[in-house]
Amino acid sequence: MPNAGTRRRAPQVLGVRSDTSSETLQRAYRKRLSEAKGDKARTAAVEEAHSRIMMSNLSARMKARADHRLLHCKTAHTVRVSSLHRRSRPAHGGEPRGAKHLAAGVG
Repeated sequence: MPNAGTRRRAPQVLGVRSDTSSETLQRAYRKRLSEAKGDKARTAAVEEAHSRIMMSNLSARMKARADHRLLHCKTAHTVRVSSLHRRSRPAHGGEPRGAKHLAAGVG
Protein backbone atom coordinates (compact mmCIF):
# COMPACT_ATOMS: atom_id res chain seq x y z
CA MET A 1 0.00 0.00 0.00
CA PRO A 2 1.52 3.37 -0.98
CA ASN A 3 2.17 5.81 1.79
CA ALA A 4 1.91 9.60 1.76
CA GLY A 5 5.70 10.00 1.93
CA THR A 6 6.20 8.11 -1.31
CA ARG A 7 3.45 10.13 -2.99
CA ARG A 8 5.07 13.45 -2.11
CA ARG A 9 8.56 12.42 -3.01
CA ALA A 10 7.98 10.47 -6.22
CA PRO A 11 10.09 12.89 -8.32
CA GLN A 12 12.94 12.72 -5.77
CA VAL A 13 12.93 8.91 -5.83
CA LEU A 14 13.65 9.05 -9.57
CA GLY A 15 15.87 12.12 -9.32
CA VAL A 16 13.74 14.28 -11.64
CA ARG A 17 11.56 17.37 -11.40
CA SER A 18 7.80 16.89 -11.37
CA ASP A 19 7.42 18.66 -14.76
CA THR A 20 10.10 16.67 -16.59
CA SER A 21 9.64 15.31 -20.11
CA SER A 22 8.58 11.71 -20.64
CA GLU A 23 11.93 10.83 -22.26
CA THR A 24 13.89 12.13 -19.26
CA LEU A 25 11.52 10.34 -16.93
CA GLN A 26 12.03 7.03 -18.77
CA ARG A 27 15.82 7.41 -18.65
CA ALA A 28 15.76 8.19 -14.92
CA TYR A 29 13.39 5.26 -14.28
CA ARG A 30 15.64 2.79 -16.08
CA LYS A 31 18.73 4.15 -14.33
CA ARG A 32 17.14 3.89 -10.87
CA LEU A 33 15.87 0.38 -11.62
CA SER A 34 19.33 -0.78 -12.57
CA GLU A 35 20.75 0.81 -9.40
CA ALA A 36 18.10 -0.92 -7.27
CA LYS A 37 18.68 -4.34 -8.80
CA GLY A 38 18.39 -7.00 -6.10
CA ASP A 39 16.75 -4.69 -3.52
CA LYS A 40 13.03 -5.46 -3.67
CA ALA A 41 11.95 -2.57 -1.44
CA ARG A 42 13.90 -0.02 -3.45
CA THR A 43 12.73 -1.49 -6.77
CA ALA A 44 9.12 -1.27 -5.56
CA ALA A 45 9.64 2.38 -4.53
CA VAL A 46 11.10 3.24 -7.96
CA GLU A 47 8.27 1.51 -9.80
CA GLU A 48 5.64 3.17 -7.61
CA ALA A 49 7.21 6.61 -8.11
CA HIS A 50 7.32 6.09 -11.88
CA SER A 51 3.67 4.96 -11.94
CA ARG A 52 2.56 7.94 -9.87
CA ILE A 53 4.28 10.47 -12.11
CA MET A 54 3.03 8.78 -15.30
CA MET A 55 -0.56 8.65 -14.03
CA SER A 56 -0.37 12.25 -12.87
CA ASN A 57 0.85 13.35 -16.30
CA LEU A 58 -1.84 11.29 -18.03
CA SER A 59 -4.56 12.73 -15.80
CA ALA A 60 -3.37 16.27 -16.52
CA ARG A 61 -3.41 15.63 -20.29
CA MET A 62 -6.87 14.08 -20.18
CA LYS A 63 -8.23 16.93 -18.08
CA ALA A 64 -6.77 19.49 -20.47
CA ARG A 65 -8.31 17.63 -23.43
CA ALA A 66 -11.71 17.43 -21.69
CA ASP A 67 -11.57 21.14 -20.81
CA HIS A 68 -10.73 21.98 -24.42
CA ARG A 69 -13.59 19.85 -25.74
CA LEU A 70 -16.02 21.33 -23.24
CA LEU A 71 -14.99 24.85 -24.18
CA HIS A 72 -15.26 24.02 -27.89
CA CYS A 73 -18.72 22.46 -27.46
CA LYS A 74 -20.00 25.42 -25.45
CA THR A 75 -18.67 27.85 -28.05
CA ALA A 76 -20.13 25.87 -30.96
CA HIS A 77 -23.49 25.58 -29.20
CA THR A 78 -23.55 29.32 -28.48
CA VAL A 79 -22.81 30.11 -32.11
CA ARG A 80 -25.53 27.75 -33.34
CA VAL A 81 -28.13 29.05 -30.91
CA SER A 82 -27.34 32.69 -31.60
CA SER A 83 -27.51 32.12 -35.36
CA LEU A 84 -30.92 30.46 -34.94
CA HIS A 85 -32.19 33.42 -32.95
CA ARG A 86 -30.92 35.79 -35.59
CA ARG A 87 -32.86 33.98 -38.31
CA SER A 88 -36.11 33.87 -36.38
CA ARG A 89 -36.19 37.65 -35.82
CA PRO A 90 -36.40 39.69 -39.00
CA ALA A 91 -34.14 42.71 -39.38
CA HIS A 92 -36.93 44.93 -40.75
CA GLY A 93 -39.03 44.71 -37.58
CA GLY A 94 -42.00 42.97 -39.19
CA GLU A 95 -43.21 39.44 -38.77
CA PRO A 96 -40.79 36.54 -38.84
CA ARG A 97 -40.12 34.96 -42.21
CA GLY A 98 -42.83 32.62 -43.31
CA ALA A 99 -45.41 34.06 -40.92
CA LYS A 100 -47.56 35.44 -43.76
CA HIS A 101 -47.54 32.05 -45.49
CA LEU A 102 -48.42 30.26 -42.26
CA ALA A 103 -51.26 32.69 -41.52
CA ALA A 104 -52.63 32.27 -45.03
CA GLY A 105 -52.49 28.49 -44.72
CA VAL A 106 -49.87 28.14 -47.46
CA GLY A 107 -47.01 25.72 -46.98
